[in-house]
Amino acid sequence: MLNSSGRVLTRSTNTGTKDEYGSYNLGTGTYYMRVYGNGSGTNYGLTLNLDQAGNNRSNARSLGDLTGDRKEYKDFIGTNSGDPYDYYKFSTNKPCFLDYALRDLTANADVDILDSRGNRIKPTKVNQDSGYNQHESIVIGTGTYYARVKAPTNSSRQTNYRLVLNLRSDIPRENTNGTEWNGSFYRFDGSRPPVNFHENEGNKLAVLNLGRGDNKRFSGNWGSASPRTEYIPRDNFALRSYTHASFEQGKEYEFNVNADDGYQLLAKRHHTNEWFYITPKNQWKNDAHDGKTISYTWDGRSGDYDLHFHYYEAGGDARFNLDWNEVNGSWQQPISNYYVTSEFGPRILDGKYNFHRGIDLGSPTRVGTPILAAKPGVVSFAGWNNSQNQRFGLGKYVQIDHGNGLVTQYGHLNSWSVNTGDRVSGGTQIGTMGNTGYSFGPHLHFVIKENGVHKNPRDYLDF
Repeated sequence: MLNSSGRVLTRSTNTGTKDEYGSYNLGTGTYYMRVYGNGSGTNYGLTLNLDQAGNNRSNARSLGDLTGDRKEYKDFIGTNSGDPYDYYKFSTNKPCFLDYALRDLTANADVDILDSRGNRIKPTKVNQDSGYNQHESIVIGTGTYYARVKAPTNSSRQTNYRLVLNLRSDIPRENTNGTEWNGSFYRFDGSRPPVNFHENEGNKLAVLNLGRGDNKRFSGNWGSASPRTEYIPRDNFALRSYTHASFEQGKEYEFNVNADDGYQLLAKRHHTNEWFYITPKNQWKNDAHDGKTISYTWDGRSGDYDLHFHYYEAGGDARFNLDWNEVNGSWQQPISNYYVTSEFGPRILDGKYNFHRGIDLGSPTRVGTPILAAKPGVVSFAGWNNSQNQRFGLGKYVQIDHGNGLVTQYGHLNSWSVNTGDRVSGGTQIGTMGNTGYSFGPHLHFVIKENGVHKNPRDYLDF
């Protein structure tokens, strides 16, 4: 190959009767091809192919923003011709489907779609056409991508090709009503997505109706596939789904989860958009491979909520199942075997008049008798009433907030077995009977307060 001045730019490396190959990056201008023999005559075929696609991402052929009608690009590829890869760079300004294909092949070449970092994106639909032709589909978000055409695996083969790229409309969106699961699917890179994955609209794949939610359950056992293989990849997808649900303040609910990868449970109150976190805020849980029951006492106001589950599938089988129910929140005795030693109300204690703000319960087993939560709630205190070196007040005690201004206290304990912030069910052991604080013998001082006012426990429980 010579330039317009006749200077040799490049020459083939083979000699004799072997096929000759060469390549050179050309600029705009006039060039010459010079063919010469080695002393004997021969017929030959001269093939000239203008390769507009570079062989790596840094010099990829730029296609700009792929919008509008389908695009086609013709070129040539072959390992022996020094052209093992062709790269095409393009971008999209919204999530969409991309159909991509290689046509007019005479050898087994291949094409992949890469993200901006050069990672291959697994196609959601694989379909090899007749002969050597390739046709696949993926869902992509807003961003920059590459199409990489690979030369035939047989290094002695080369082929012309026609690369077809076709962006198909916006992502699919299915209608849902309030009683159905509205599911938004997103793609992610790496081993797991960030907890706020749904804030990146550029990664959204589809919005689908996932079925009934008014039966207080969701069932998704997708195996090695995905919820919709025509839209969603088998791996590396995240799901944000919600349905309408009603909850009552102070009542305890159990959420049963079975998930093979990470999940979150949370709820948003209608009208106020206030969030409540059934699992810890901003944290993926990975503890439900064999099933997990989560107890939660509703500390928001009674009313209507959007109950959310977020789930991600990193690889292997995909599975997420959820159901929830209200737990019986009725009152129950704080001790299983007891007798009343002092009533609520006025009394004489240690020779002095005072008003007893709770009820005292003794037990034949005395110190060490299990003390139980009288209702579901959240532990708002567990510890000493004052300095543990003083015989003062309630001594060691536990306080539980049951919502709606209702609080119970359990005083003079020998030990506590819960911590502040723990959610407890009715009947959960929270400590043991003791004789700490201002006490004249082992017993439980049981207190009920409503909106800060001490109430007679007999108005709530039969002692």
